[in-house]
Amino acid sequence: MPDKSKVIEDIKKSTDELVDYLADFPTESFNIKPGPNSWSASGTAEHLVLLETLVNQILKGKTRTTDRNPEDKIERIKSTFLNVDKKLTAGSPILPGEKPKEKEEVIKEIKSCQQALVDIINANHLELTCLGFNHGLFGELTRIEWVYFNIYHSQRHLHQLKNIKKQVATRI
Repeated sequence: MPDKSKVIEDIKKSTDELVDYLADFPTESFNIKPGPNSWSASGTAEHLVLLETLVNQILKGKTRTTDRNPEDKIERIKSTFLNVDKKLTAGSPILPGEKPKEKEEVIKEIKSCQQALVDIINANHLELTCLGFNHGLFGELTRIEWVYFNIYHSQRHLHQLKNIKKQVATRI
């Protein structure tokens, strides 16, 4: 059975790192795309909010008993998301819009998603398999795997935000 306090600590560390980076991101370049087919920092942050909101819904949905180690896919999720040289494509439900966003509002939404996730963790068994969504790369995931999916996905996009910051700095 996963140690919930360790899981929550990992979530908070990941979210704090992301929020701190976003807070320090120059406001004047927050909505600037580094290229025509790229996301701005605000678009990347919006994508994170959309995904984390969706994952929270999946975590609260129907589940079943897991017939394998409930943490089996965490390493694969980690290696996939932290391989920043491999291009991954987001599906339409989690694509950011084109409208400019206020940095403080997006940060507030990220913190709200994190708190909702912590509440879900505290109220549920993490070893159960979620039935609400079959991921295209990873298949059925347990709650604990979805939680680490969020963490490693966030770390991937933190790396992306650092690249965006460098790229837009030369355009201002």
